[in-house]
Amino acid sequence: MADNNIKVYHGTVQKFAKKILQDKVFHFSIKKNEWLGTGIYFYPDEHNAVWWSREQAKHYSDVPAIISANLQFDDNQFLDLDDFYQLKNFSEWCQQYFATLNSEIDFNMNDKHLLWCYCTNAYKRRHENVALIGYTFDQYEDIYTLFCFRQKQLCATDNSIVSNICKEA
Repeated sequence: MADNNIKVYHGTVQKFAKKILQDKVFHFSIKKNEWLGTGIYFYPDEHNAVWWSREQAKHYSDVPAIISANLQFDDNQFLDLDDFYQLKNFSEWCQQYFATLNSEIDFNMNDKHLLWCYCTNAYKRRHENVALIGYTFDQYEDIYTLFCFRQKQLCATDNSIVSNICKEA
């Protein structure tokens, strides 16, 4: 039995939701600027998935849809970049990895989204046990209190940790 079992939410649009629910499998997002690399993106908070589904609905001219699922994984399968020590180890690994590449990098290292995607994908290739990466990103700053609203994202790279795929109301 897995060490962890959490309910998560995936924001999408109706045409993609139908396929996911029919096949009971998610397809990986493979853009070069995915913040946590190639994979299936989830939010532990439903309201963030609702926000994302509305953004996608504008883009695809479709109806927003929310799918819930459970992620079941062992501690050693999760790279939690909110954990100081895991982030520090990840950063040190990336520094060592880049030192071995010389001039083989084919993107602008000043673009943080391309850099994040490149680093997390490289890490996942070298650490095949990692099936899930999580990080809390700053979303926007409240103009009255100056506190920053944040958004935790989870990126799964293995459909075998995903179960109980259901459409939310």
